[in-house]
Amino acid sequence: MNRRRKFIEKVAVIGMGVSGSATLLAYQKAKQKYPNMEVEIDCFDTEASFGRGVPFREPSEEALINSPSDAISYDFENMHDFVEWLEEKQIPIPQYAPRRLYGDYLFDRTQELVEALNATSFYSKVESLTWLPTKKKWAVKLEKSELADDEDQLYDRVHLCCGEFPIQDFYQLKGHPRYIHQTYPLNKYPKDVDTAARVGIIGTGLSGIDVLKYLGNDRQVAEIFIFSLGGHFPTVRGNDEVELQFDCLQQVRVDEQIKQNNGYLDFETVDKWITHDLALNQLDFKAFKEEYYLPGIEGIEKTLANPEVVGQMQAAMSHLTVIMTTIWEVLSEENRKQFNEKYNDIINHLRNPMPPNSAKEILALAKENRLTVLGDLETIDREADDKLILIPEDKDKESVAVDWVVNATGGQLTNKSELDSHPLLDHLLDERIAQVDTAKGLSMNRQTVQVISPRYGEWDNLHAHGMLVNGVIYQNNSTIKIQQHAEALMNRLLEKKQ
Repeated sequence: MNRRRKFIEKVAVIGMGVSGSATLLAYQKAKQKYPNMEVEIDCFDTEASFGRGVPFREPSEEALINSPSDAISYDFENMHDFVEWLEEKQIPIPQYAPRRLYGDYLFDRTQELVEALNATSFYSKVESLTWLPTKKKWAVKLEKSELADDEDQLYDRVHLCCGEFPIQDFYQLKGHPRYIHQTYPLNKYPKDVDTAARVGIIGTGLSGIDVLKYLGNDRQVAEIFIFSLGGHFPTVRGNDEVELQFDCLQQVRVDEQIKQNNGYLDFETVDKWITHDLALNQLDFKAFKEEYYLPGIEGIEKTLANPEVVGQMQAAMSHLTVIMTTIWEVLSEENRKQFNEKYNDIINHLRNPMPPNSAKEILALAKENRLTVLGDLETIDREADDKLILIPEDKDKESVAVDWVVNATGGQLTNKSELDSHPLLDHLLDERIAQVDTAKGLSMNRQTVQVISPRYGEWDNLHAHGMLVNGVIYQNNSTIKIQQHAEALMNRLLEKKQ
């Protein structure tokens, strides 16, 4: 497939989920600002993931977006776009849309971007990415080649947007016939996961809630046992109509303080800022944690019944997460550890809340005695091919025999040994083109948005997005943050070319 036209750069976008579409959108906005900008873009992903990504391929209506429909969009500068798309399609606007529906929307908008940019789509995974020093180009090799010749495989710039990490097998259950390792798609679970089954779910996050609702409502499973470290569910989304004041946690003040401290901050200072600004809004972190951050069903009941104060704390932690993007990169490893120990878990549960209707469905299953929250497990015994034994860490609790175990923990990049099913990342780490950061994900200079290699140093033409840099960029798992990251990179690249 050859196209012979003049261009400034030839660009590869590898991975076309949320971060891939955000990258295309950043290019489109750049071309609107600079009509003479010429770039040739090739996009790579499987046909199933193109324009959707794993979270938005799930067909079950039980799997919901955890943000209201009027608060999500493929473009952070037009937060009404999803609702407008629903109106165009004459689809009733749900308060919380199924992930499938948002996937349809994202797919449509991505295809529009591909057409507007005259980009070329390749429905294949990238197997390797090789730097050619003499040519100053990147060579792309596909798992299933669609490229006609070597010339077409060379790129001036590459955007890595392929953050679909392998799911971790915490209890070494792979290979057991009654273990479901891949959370999605839900409707592909074996037929034996039915009304007569007893099922264990690893993970109480949003994916665990998807599995729980699906098993309880669609499959009518008799008994469900769910567990995680601590046994905490996400909080229930509270009142969104919240106005808060911030004094210390303002971007200008944070930037000034970092400059005065010669590029550093410590945990004690950040902790004082958080305490001060929460008090400014009549909030107390310690008191909130003791009263509302409760494990199991009790935590769901408490946050569902108190939408005002929960909504305030959710809004405060969302704001903190934005400011932490700057603070995170200037904290020492020890300071990051201190911050995580105090704040990280509860921030995760506040920033990624469940819809109230999901909470009510979970409480109904518990009331019907079909749901039990186990908390921490010591291990899962592979007693036989037809049973798995859940052994609680609390010795006073009895072990539970289940027919199936579903892994709903999600994936993250923490070390190379987990990348058997991700050839590209395995290759990049093996060739030392990239490295795993101490904060997880790939090492990257956030200021330049350039990947860091232990072999070549900082790349000026290799960029990582989305979950690949969720670690370097604090809590980089929101669509808005991912879009802003892509646009900041594009603005920086354009400034260099002026």
